[in-house]
Amino acid sequence: PEPEPEPEPPPPVVARPAPSDVLQPAPRRVDATAVTLWTTGGVLAVVGAVLVGTAAARAAGAPTGSHDQWITERSAARLQQRVGFAVLGVGGALLTGAVIRTVIVKRRRKQPDRVRAGL
Repeated sequence: PEPEPEPEPPPPVVARPAPSDVLQPAPRRVDATAVTLWTTGGVLAVVGAVLVGTAAARAAGAPTGSHDQWITERSAARLQQRVGFAVLGVGGALLTGAVIRTVIVKRRRKQPDRVRAGL
């Protein structure tokens, strides 16, 4: 009689990885330049709007007792208004740059690595 074949060893036991070993999605990188543009642009836009608004109130409340005081106060209010519009313009430009930067970075992150590498 032929000898009985040896039984095959059981398949190796595969241990399930611990939850910390499982690959987690990469944390989202924060674009520091975009955050800076958003923050600075927003602050400057608010400051410029406040300057323009208070300049109008300052001009309306100019003293009417003396012509020289009235002229001085109106001139100061007009200068404040000009500065406010300039600050508001710079803030708006920074906010526009922030929007453009955010859109470009978001589009680049959606592309595969090969496309980003120019292959």
